[in-house]
Amino acid sequence: MPRQPGLDLAYIGSLVALDAAFVLDLGDGTKGIIGLDTKYHERIKPIRLPRYLEVTEKSGVFGPQVIDAVNGTDLLVMWLSSTCWFSMLQHVNGDWSWGRYVVVHPAGNLSIAEGCARYRDLLVDQSAFSSITLEDLLDAGVLPAQTAAALLGRYILN
Repeated sequence: MPRQPGLDLAYIGSLVALDAAFVLDLGDGTKGIIGLDTKYHERIKPIRLPRYLEVTEKSGVFGPQVIDAVNGTDLLVMWLSSTCWFSMLQHVNGDWSWGRYVVVHPAGNLSIAEGCARYRDLLVDQSAFSSITLEDLLDAGVLPAQTAAALLGRYILN
């Protein structure tokens, strides 16, 4: 697997990632790459927007201008993620009666911390959202030891 380009503007300057990549030796001293993005139930057409809006309105958590505030901004993915779990709370099977959308980020990622603060300001019911640093989560001692070890193994913390 090649090194992740991350925020390198020589690539696309975002943290968008492929599910897998195969590096090919082309035999002439250069390399080729096949990038895989696995899709299961996604569709290309924006047929889900009405459902996202329905879930958002039914949640009662967002202020009236949330769509204008997130559309085309860095908060769009946060909003889409929260509609996912709101839809679980609204599901007809009734399996879930409570939930909270939580963003976990490294303390040094000030961009996400600031984004979380702006996102929280869009909510009329702020109990539905929380953010915590990865360091604080690990220091709280609330995770099973195996989970904490896996997080430490996955992320490099200062």
